[in-house]
Amino acid sequence: MKIIKALKLDKYSDCERYTQHEGFIYKDATGGAGGKIGITSGPVYCVTLYAELEDGEDTQYPLEDILDKYFVNCTEVMEEKEEAGKRIYIFEIEGENEENIKIIAGFVGKRVYNYNDGDYIKLGIE
Repeated sequence: MKIIKALKLDKYSDCERYTQHEGFIYKDATGGAGGKIGITSGPVYCVTLYAELEDGEDTQYPLEDILDKYFVNCTEVMEEKEEAGKRIYIFEIEGENEENIKIIAGFVGKRVYNYNDGDYIKLGIE
């Protein structure tokens, strides 16, 4: 997938819940989706990305590998659509580790993909 840009969701305008942290990274004081189900105990950082899926790519991978590698999760914000003949995927990622969210926000303008390395499938970022 090609990460085209970061987005500001309308929900980030709720200043009682969200504060802009850095660029398109927001801090959710409620603990986000993880707080609702009890897997986070404090604030989380979140970023929403707009990506173009490549031929033969589904919405699960490489996103699942990003979630695993950086110990983050997707929220309920996930949308797949077609624009100008391209498959677009919009998704929000949140996590307690600020540095990991910064790394993921840094994917804007990069290609994130899976590749075979012998018996293993690895995550590539370029």
